[in-house]
Amino acid sequence: MTRLIVCLIYLCEFTDACYSPKNTLRGLGFAPEVIDQYYTIVGYFNTLRELGSSATVISDRVEAHANSLRLHKFNKLAEQTGMEKIRISGHRELTSRRSAQEVKETLADLEYAYPDERSLSYVLASNMLSVGIDISRLGIMTVYRQPKMNAEYIQATSRVGRSNPGLVITMYNSISSRDKSHFEHFSYYHNTFYKHVEPTSVTPFSFRALEKALHAVYVALVRHRIPMMRANNGGLLVTIASTPKSLKSGSIS
Repeated sequence: MTRLIVCLIYLCEFTDACYSPKNTLRGLGFAPEVIDQYYTIVGYFNTLRELGSSATVISDRVEAHANSLRLHKFNKLAEQTGMEKIRISGHRELTSRRSAQEVKETLADLEYAYPDERSLSYVLASNMLSVGIDISRLGIMTVYRQPKMNAEYIQATSRVGRSNPGLVITMYNSISSRDKSHFEHFSYYHNTFYKHVEPTSVTPFSFRALEKALHAVYVALVRHRIPMMRANNGGLLVTIASTPKSLKSGSIS
């Protein structure tokens, strides 16, 4: 995981630090809006323990490794483009370890888009990210190990690529038999994962269950029982249900 984050941050820093028209994404004609979609990396973790260890690795090793690449493997390219020392500018955390005020500030900071200096390099998140967060500029996510719940996996990964195509990189643990199973059936699982979503637990015929769902069942029965209401636009007839002639003739006027 460290090497992957290094490569992603190195790409972001290269995009931001190089100004030669031949060697930058901007020089190749990519608009800042396109670069911004992949500028902030979102790391998703199943447990706070895994998140905490990765946060330590990123702060201790990623910046050092990225600069090692700049000085050795990509030395000539760095000299040609005038790349300076790479510094991981801004990063945040979206977890229960942070206060409500800190979470609010992080969400506000995520709205800053490239090339704003306040834009974040990466954000580490737990399942807090999977519900109720809608930031359209996010376009890249790394998922560390397969989440336990399929619904959580779908919800979390849908946080990126909401306005434009996004990229989700799932990193499995070779020691985990469950992760290995998902890796071996990767294509099939992602083509059919909606059918694997776990059903929610509901007490049948309880007052709250009837209050929340009975009307939907009733509307479904009505639309299936009345032939003219089975089409996609058949729901328009519900608004004139008090007019028997309209129902008989099928007229919507």
